[in-house]
Amino acid sequence: MPALQLAGIRQLIAGTLFIVYFLWKKMPLPNREDWKWIFVLAVLNFVCSNGLSTWGVKYISSGLGCLIGAIYPLWLVMWRVWGERQVPPRLSIVGLIMGFLGISIIFYDYLGDLFKPDFRFGIFLSLISTWTWTAGTIITRDKAKSFNPYVSLGYQMLLLRYYCWQCLVLIPDLSRSMKYQVYR
Repeated sequence: MPALQLAGIRQLIAGTLFIVYFLWKKMPLPNREDWKWIFVLAVLNFVCSNGLSTWGVKYISSGLGCLIGAIYPLWLVMWRVWGERQVPPRLSIVGLIMGFLGISIIFYDYLGDLFKPDFRFGIFLSLISTWTWTAGTIITRDKAKSFNPYVSLGYQMLLLRYYCWQCLVLIPDLSRSMKYQVYR
């Protein structure tokens, strides 16, 4: 099954469960302004981040995918330092370094995969997915004051399912190319 189709099915089920739960709890529906941000977050968090990381792992080893995914907190800290001019506490930096080193030790055997030419496309997709995840996290932090981010997740997942399906229908070559693993 193509990676984006699998991600779409998974998010359709999860999004439906989220929405049903929050409707049962009588949570208010998002207003018109909220829908704009829900759409942006769906594209960043689910279509780009989840979709691209799922697609990227088709072209790289899963261990390398874990290592690249572990870079995500580093992008958040870098955004705070350079984008917002805020220096994180020293213990946060120590924790970030220790966490990344721990993951690097666990997946040490996959560090060499970074230099395999056959993996370039998968590395590229995986890196973009971490950048979009970072952007989605920052926007959620800034915009979640006006809506419940957990209710928003359900709607984002349902929107993801629609866009993943559109990618497969509108770009048939993309669908066919994702059926086969390329790495050796």
